[in-house]
Amino acid sequence: APLATMTVQPTCTAPTATIEVTSPLGTNLQYSINGGATYQAATSFAGLAPGANYSVIAKDIITGCVSTASVVVVSPIPVAPIAPTASITQPSCITVAGIVITAPLSPTLEYSINGGSTYQTGVTFGSLAPNTYSIIVRNTATGCVSVASTFLVNPIPSNPTAPVVAITQPTCSVVTGSFSISSPLGASLQYSSDNGTTYQAAPTFTSIAGGTGYNVIVRNTVTGCISSATAVTILPALSVPAAPAASVTTQPTCSSPTGIVGITAPLGANLQYSINGSAYQSSNTFSGLSPNTTFSLTVKNTTSGCISAASIVAVNPLPVAPVAPNPAVTVQPNCIIPTGTIQINAPLGTNLVYSNNGGISYQATAVFSGLSPNTSYSFTVRDLVTSCISLPTSIMINSIPANPTPPTATLTQPTCVVSTGTILFTAPIGADLSYSIDGGVSYQASTLFAAVAANGTYLALVKNSVTGCVSSISLLTINLTIPLPATPIAFGNNACSGESISLSTSAVAGATYRWSGPNGFVSSIQNPVIANATAEMSGTYTLVVYLTPNCPSLPGSVSIVVNPLPTPMLQNGHICIDSVTNTVINLYVLDAILGDSAYTYEWFLISGATYTPITGANLSTYAVDTAGFYGVRATSNTTGCASDIVTATVILSPTPNKIDVIVSEYFSDEQTITVNVFPTGDYQYQMDNGAPQSANVFMNVASGAHQIVIKSECGTFDKEVIIMDYPKYFTPNGDGYNETWNIFDLNTQANAKIYIFDRFGKLLKEISPSGTGWDGTYNQNSLPSTDYWFIVHYAENNIDKVFKSHFALKR
Repeated sequence: APLATMTVQPTCTAPTATIEVTSPLGTNLQYSINGGATYQAATSFAGLAPGANYSVIAKDIITGCVSTASVVVVSPIPVAPIAPTASITQPSCITVAGIVITAPLSPTLEYSINGGSTYQTGVTFGSLAPNTYSIIVRNTATGCVSVASTFLVNPIPSNPTAPVVAITQPTCSVVTGSFSISSPLGASLQYSSDNGTTYQAAPTFTSIAGGTGYNVIVRNTVTGCISSATAVTILPALSVPAAPAASVTTQPTCSSPTGIVGITAPLGANLQYSINGSAYQSSNTFSGLSPNTTFSLTVKNTTSGCISAASIVAVNPLPVAPVAPNPAVTVQPNCIIPTGTIQINAPLGTNLVYSNNGGISYQATAVFSGLSPNTSYSFTVRDLVTSCISLPTSIMINSIPANPTPPTATLTQPTCVVSTGTILFTAPIGADLSYSIDGGVSYQASTLFAAVAANGTYLALVKNSVTGCVSSISLLTINLTIPLPATPIAFGNNACSGESISLSTSAVAGATYRWSGPNGFVSSIQNPVIANATAEMSGTYTLVVYLTPNCPSLPGSVSIVVNPLPTPMLQNGHICIDSVTNTVINLYVLDAILGDSAYTYEWFLISGATYTPITGANLSTYAVDTAGFYGVRATSNTTGCASDIVTATVILSPTPNKIDVIVSEYFSDEQTITVNVFPTGDYQYQMDNGAPQSANVFMNVASGAHQIVIKSECGTFDKEVIIMDYPKYFTPNGDGYNETWNIFDLNTQANAKIYIFDRFGKLLKEISPSGTGWDGTYNQNSLPSTDYWFIVHYAENNIDKVFKSHFALKR
């Protein structure tokens, strides 16, 4: 087989490759790179397509003999660098623009910001003018150029506009000024009132001292740009008079019903005075003021226009007349005394007299008696000293009250349990009422009369204890006592689970029935039946008989037991037979589990819906020598309850007489083991003590020896197989683990050979599977982490074979 290497690999500028055959050489030899389709005498093949595999063979033109092939892999055209990414520093009033390349980065790369006109090795482009830049990356080793990435450098930002300022000057109430910037506004702006010495984020400046000028500017915190200044002037504070000092110099009297107020301070030629805050005068005295009035006095500075805080003065009211009287009815007319009495509770005094006819006549006493019912009286009070008369107050004497309405009542009649009745008055109801059921002989405050004798008629009356008025009579009747029903006798049957419970009792004329029992059972049927009995239904069932709704009998009861069904169990099984002679190796014993002492049994052979009893089979176990569908029913010797029929399937299981294990070819991409057992049956498959499985195929099996176990109900069988594969990588990093690469599974083949190549087809090492392997060096120099190719010559099933592939070196 020829030795051939890549002398020229494809690049972006020279996209073809050259292969050179270095051995064997001779004038009688010709060479082919297309598997023998064409040959040439020259050992060099140029202009080869990238990314292709070439099968190089040599032919002796004298003998016609052809070598085995050597595969040479031509690398693909190198990949161009990825489109660059970069970070941009945009220009501002304090910084210049720049672009820094962030990827790809490598010593073999150079960069251009002008579409490839010029390149530089550095990744930084500084002092850039505002423009759009097209950046590309070139690999100096391969000549490959990336696609361009476009980046925009913004124009240098402009200064903010001069601020527009709204000024609030000092006022009479606020001695300082303020101003607010209405434009420009923004989250990135700051504002200064001292020409840029200090800045603040808020556009408003408050509590500014008057008589001072300010230079207001705006700064952009992002760009550092500053506006031109706007001048602001705050005027001096205004003069505000002090609150006036004032007093009432003359209060109203009966002969002079107005007052006079004088202001004593502040005083001045530029001051005016007001008693109502709207009209001002130069005089500091106010006369003819209304009595019983409060006045708010203020002072105004005619120069500044400012008004002082107010001072409050009050002019007294005229002498007060007596207050309107407060009469109260102390006695209203009733059914016994038909007139009323009214007493005046206030005002009271020796200088006061009272009238109940609107002032026509007066009396010294505050009590008025013998007043007519259903009449309104107008009361006034006169002061004997001032002759002042109060406002009138009216009050009404009630009509003579009416008698209470005839009473109504709720009756509770005697029952078979309570031999007396009750009477509860329901109307009329009131705290002033009392009640009688003996025609007025006696009364009580309560509306309830308990323990009222049966079989009687009662005379009900209501009396108003305040007015003495009595209602007309209502007749109330209490019935005779009702006798109790006789205690019923309850009957019922014990049952097996799933059967019915029948409850019964003797019929009682005109009666209703109420059964209750376990598991929430209730029924109003005389003889109820409970279907599908369960264990929860065991217990005492109680019956009560009613002749009337409130007269139940004493309860009768019956105790019921629901016996559980036996619970036999069967398991499916196998009868092992010899697969050659078809003779039975062992029987299968069906076991109902419950044992023989407490139960009797019936066994069945089942075919479709037909259950055929098995004669003589009456124990808890039954030995089966024939495949089929079997059933058993158990009956309790104590309760007589029989179970449902439980079933099990018994099948024939032949012992294997042939086991074939098929292993995938050496070095297959997906190594598998397939197990075929003859005759077929219900088998479990296990590999290397792993989990048993029902599938007969093991996927993605690792290389090496493996123990395959086949299990059935009739035994266990095993077989050893070998999976041949190669390591996909090794790590010669000095940690003592996985330091060399070899196909050690071929170490029993003395003639096996392995050749290792680099990506260009250069032979690096020839090793034997029985040796230590390749340590990742060439001429005692460590080779880089990458993929390496190999060719292995080996025998499989006594057939010589060649396999080619690659593996990874990782450090």
